[in-house]
Amino acid sequence: MRNLLFVLLSMFLFSCFNKTVDNNIDIPLYNGYVFKLSNGEIFTDSNTSARKIYEKYFNKKAIQIPLFKHIKHSEYDLFVGIPVNTSIDEISKTVIEKHNIPLKNYKNDNNFCYNQYNSEDLYITELAIKVDEKSLFYISAITSSKIIADSILNNLELSRRIVKGKV
Repeated sequence: MRNLLFVLLSMFLFSCFNKTVDNNIDIPLYNGYVFKLSNGEIFTDSNTSARKIYEKYFNKKAIQIPLFKHIKHSEYDLFVGIPVNTSIDEISKTVIEKHNIPLKNYKNDNNFCYNQYNSEDLYITELAIKVDEKSLFYISAITSSKIIADSILNNLELSRRIVKGKV
């Protein structure tokens, strides 16, 4: 009986441990949407240093996109902003005007605007995505690794992480 109790307790603790390590945490956004964290990512407070990075690279536009969430990884920073009184078309025009050169990695349609570029030895990703008629999100990322920028911080991978979920 004692061994059975020990085995059951061990299985329970092991299953709890696995759920913690799995790191499939949902960060609530709004309108019932969540942002899925990946392994190694930590949801942090939008502290002063995170805001400074965000302001330097992502919020110097005529369009207001306040920082809403900051996610830290050892290899990159992710920022989720909420565009205010704007649209995908307006964001797209602003991205093109901001760079004033032909953009190699620029993509857009009615539901998203994506751009990835290099600045100061950093790879910068910007994605504005309209997930329904009422919900527009802005995801931006910064990393020093081209491999990470191309594999994890690309349009498809970032857009898959915003899903309807429980809030």
